[in-house]
Amino acid sequence: MIAVSSLRNFTEKTDYARNQMAAHESWQEVFSAVVYFNSQKQPEMRNAKTRFLPAESFPPLLQLVELCAAQAEWCAILNADIIVRPHFRQVEERLVERRADCCASWRHQFDPKVGWEPCERVDNGLDFFAAEPPFWAKVYRDIPEELRLGAIQWDSWMAGYFNAFGKRNFFNITSTKTILHPLHGERSYGHAPPPVHFYGQPSMPSDDFR
Repeated sequence: MIAVSSLRNFTEKTDYARNQMAAHESWQEVFSAVVYFNSQKQPEMRNAKTRFLPAESFPPLLQLVELCAAQAEWCAILNADIIVRPHFRQVEERLVERRADCCASWRHQFDPKVGWEPCERVDNGLDFFAAEPPFWAKVYRDIPEELRLGAIQWDSWMAGYFNAFGKRNFFNITSTKTILHPLHGERSYGHAPPPVHFYGQPSMPSDDFR
């Protein structure tokens, strides 16, 4: 699976910078490649597995989805500070066995000063969506150009679309506790888009992925 995200440039050791670095390190273990849409390369993250593509600070999701649709394997679009635990590799294997088209996860929040545990779901945050390239091609056909990664409504729209068109092949993997979000105080969001059409309610299928 390929990880696709939008990296926020950093030159100082802020909490968000540290969270992005920690997330990047966790991705190296579970993803075959990592692609960041970013205005400049971060030297701390350069390696053979990581690629940077020029982009705005809050790139249109359309660009990320287009990349995912053109790949030969599963791709995940996720926020840059999301930790993905090592046992996600087994989760991916189970998704293939169950002939899934797509999946998503509510996030479990943790305190970086303490460690990954304890972690718990504390909100309805959805920062991780993964799918096979043919499903991303469907998303590309319908996604509004106004939606941007890191701006409000992107995850609500994506959850609604996955639920409406993934149907029985859309899996909720929250119970695996593989998708973690660090507690942080810094907030920096892109501009909210104008009203967009939602495909069904931004809900998740029952959490039966065990």
